[in-house]
Amino acid sequence: MINRNEVGSIGSIGAILGRFGFGSKTDNNKDKIVQLNKSRRIIENAIFRKVKINDSEDFIANHIINNLDSLGKWAKMPWYLKPFKKDNVLKDFRFSSGNFSEFNDTSNMALKTVYAIVVGDDQGGKGTMSNGYDEDSGILYVSNSTHNPDLSVALTNSIFDNLSQFYIEKTIEKQKATYEIVKSKTDSILNLLKKKEIELAAFEDRAHGLFSSKSKLTELRLKRDVQKLSLMYGESIKNLEIADFAVKNKTPYIQAIDRPILPLRAEKPSTIKSFILGGILGLFLVLVFLFFKKIYRDAMSL
Repeated sequence: MINRNEVGSIGSIGAILGRFGFGSKTDNNKDKIVQLNKSRRIIENAIFRKVKINDSEDFIANHIINNLDSLGKWAKMPWYLKPFKKDNVLKDFRFSSGNFSEFNDTSNMALKTVYAIVVGDDQGGKGTMSNGYDEDSGILYVSNSTHNPDLSVALTNSIFDNLSQFYIEKTIEKQKATYEIVKSKTDSILNLLKKKEIELAAFEDRAHGLFSSKSKLTELRLKRDVQKLSLMYGESIKNLEIADFAVKNKTPYIQAIDRPILPLRAEKPSTIKSFILGGILGLFLVLVFLFFKKIYRDAMSL
């Protein structure tokens, strides 16, 4: 993970649909954040946040499935497999729980499918999410493109929030562990101090100012224990303050520069892409026409 004190101060992330960011003085660290953003841990936690879209509150994962299902793209089976697979287990599947430990094979299959839809598949297929950083400004960005603007915004914000939380937790992990150890020790010393103070007070109440030599020795030992524990507690409080400062000093400052705002601008189809697709379609229609024309001529020549 990236350590703020080792790589410099935290900067920012920017995005087309939402600009979010950290900051780093090395491209290597930015590459790590980009790859971290695509990890299953970040994406899976992001898609199992519940949001309200189209008056329906559900997991983002289910909103993604519903969106694709409305377009006829969810659990789409290639035509050449349809004769061999009559049942598609994912066709009517929806997640009912976000507890991964309870997932069965079908749930895991659906999870992998939704993950691939977001980040892209192993064959190089493009996902809804794109992220990277600008080499000139060093600003990192993350964006999502779906057919539903509300879904694009919710997914982008959820990914950023999970990435931010995970990044902060891992950055201060060692300092936080040290703080918890010191705090536990401080609490233990305080409990012992209170116990000894109660013992001393109870002893003095019983003695009523009349002390034998043996009683004075007991009182001396109790007072010495209280004094020693008081000094230890004072030092432990100082160490706790130092540990707390280390945690706060190490905690990175993460700022969302531009969160996505509705309405989003629709993507315009590429002119070159449209021209190529039109050319392919036109060529196909010409070939079909020539094929049937040849059949017609052959039939007429008989």
